[in-house]
Amino acid sequence: MRSKLIGITGGIASGKSTFSELIQQEGYTVIHSDQIGHEVLDYPEIKNKLISVFGKVIIKDHHIDRNVLRKIIFNDETKRNLLNSIVHPEILKVMDEMVDHSSIEYLFFEIPLLFESGMKDCFDMIVLIHVNHNIQIDRLINRNSFDMDEAEKIIRSQMPDELKIPLADLTVDNSYSESVLQNNCWNLIKYLPRITYKHITRFSEINGRDEKI
Repeated sequence: MRSKLIGITGGIASGKSTFSELIQQEGYTVIHSDQIGHEVLDYPEIKNKLISVFGKVIIKDHHIDRNVLRKIIFNDETKRNLLNSIVHPEILKVMDEMVDHSSIEYLFFEIPLLFESGMKDCFDMIVLIHVNHNIQIDRLINRNSFDMDEAEKIIRSQMPDELKIPLADLTVDNSYSESVLQNNCWNLIKYLPRITYKHITRFSEINGRDEKI
């Protein structure tokens, strides 16, 4: 029997990574799609495809320089879609393999753009971490040294929380202290035995959509 799959998602600076860390501290396994993405970039076949498309300028110390790649695609939707078409199928394949080889009862995935990527039906339960807009702006400015315009632009590029909330099975408001977030983590853990299996879609089966993992 497969693991029960729980997706953790939320907008930038919502606190989803902090929530995932709290889950991990309680002894559960959390797979981070961003980390898979970083590793996939250095797969020889993927790296060679990216060099052929974007040039050797994206290579630094024999690895893909993600900062350079990010700057290339940030304001170029065509190049961003091209990058996605190369990288995302491999990420989805790796995620499927992790599920196929898992023998634990609960398997968590932290995926920043879960809904945007069309993964709504890939989980038995989805947890959305959301936060007050002003707090989100402050975190981006203080944490990432963005100015107000940059912070607003990034937030606007993502699906708004009011559209995500009806799609999630559980919503956690992270506009308060970390102790409140910790209590929400414990409440989720208490709820885990009540999660039932859904007829889910394999990650690789969403390939071909407008993925934004």
